[in-house]
Amino acid sequence: MRKSRFALTHPLPLAGEYSPLQLTPLGKKIPDCSALYIHIPFCEHRCSYCDFTAIGGSARSREYMEALRTEIALWARAVGQVELRTIFIGGGTPSFVNPREIHDLLDACRREFAFAPDIEITMEANPSSTTYERASIWRDGGVNRLSMGIQSFDDGVLRRLGRVHSAVRAREAYEAVRRAGFTSVNGDFIGGVWGSSREVWRASLAEAVRLGFDHLSCYELIVEESTPLYGLVNRGEISLREEEDLTREAVETRELLTAAGYRQYEVSNFAKPGHECRHNLVYWHGEAYLACGVGSHGYIGRDGAQVVSTPPEGSVGCRFWHVEGIGAYIDALASGRIPLRGWEWITGHEQWMERIMLQLRCPEGVDRTVLEPSAVAPFVAEGLLQYQEDRVVPTDRGMLVLNGIIEELVEHPPSTVANA
Repeated sequence: MRKSRFALTHPLPLAGEYSPLQLTPLGKKIPDCSALYIHIPFCEHRCSYCDFTAIGGSARSREYMEALRTEIALWARAVGQVELRTIFIGGGTPSFVNPREIHDLLDACRREFAFAPDIEITMEANPSSTTYERASIWRDGGVNRLSMGIQSFDDGVLRRLGRVHSAVRAREAYEAVRRAGFTSVNGDFIGGVWGSSREVWRASLAEAVRLGFDHLSCYELIVEESTPLYGLVNRGEISLREEEDLTREAVETRELLTAAGYRQYEVSNFAKPGHECRHNLVYWHGEAYLACGVGSHGYIGRDGAQVVSTPPEGSVGCRFWHVEGIGAYIDALASGRIPLRGWEWITGHEQWMERIMLQLRCPEGVDRTVLEPSAVAPFVAEGLLQYQEDRVVPTDRGMLVLNGIIEELVEHPPSTVANA
């Protein structure tokens, strides 16, 4: 029930300050990149716990969506008509914008990129902006997987979180997308909410199981410093729940969902067979992906990174991120340039750290040869890690304290990495 978010042990150097960027076409297809993330920041209401790039209201949404289509075209012309296997439209609340805009956005993707026959196209949606009519347009436009921000089926929890929908509205929205033809639906849920309890959390999950969600993302509430919630906690106006209670809640989550036929394929994510989120697996496996939209981050390998700049000696790839201001984003694209805020070149050592951080979050674990045996041994002795053939995998207990395990492992790289 932990968010899939880690700070690297050592800060990475910033290689570019903000200046709209003219991409340099490769003249060939970018290698090993088949995923695209698209960010739509508009929301009905910005929740107190949210630290994503999001704004309340829809001012300039039409201009923004036009700029998004422009950025998609610019990237496609630079990297070649690669075949996309996954697209993820996140936010913000993509379901809040005019559904025809989603339709047009995916039409632009089809014009500029090739689509794999079995492409997965996920879109995030909130119950308050989800209806049968809107869902039908999304489905007709090509969206084939929805990720719904349910968060809870308890009205008290929803009020604390500042959500604008009720439990009844959440059920209605779920039923509407099923009637519209969606056969793969995820529900996002937030546990560990102040003033709530494990019993309330279990009841929400039981309702999700009863309704038949294909995938459940179960996150523990994390208080980020950049949010209004942080101020409330810091001033003592809100008291968070005890860590022991949250740990027990995580154990009960796994037990309940495993018994219901879901497989925990990442620390926070549970899926029925065949319904794992393929786009998120791109992140967790450390693969390359393009990104468009304010605040979005992308990663491309060394060869493809030449569209951004000349890779320095020893780099294995490039991570880039966009400006967060909608005005700056729209203005840059009106001039045919990409509004990147910056980028960083990833070394082999940094790539190794990220590999450990991400792959250990999945039950398949990581190749044992990339870990220092003496660093692994104490965790094996404690029953937190185990060897499975050529892999090191977390045990059920290890999943509960994974952050601490990872911090220790990345401090002790094997000689092949330390001397690289």
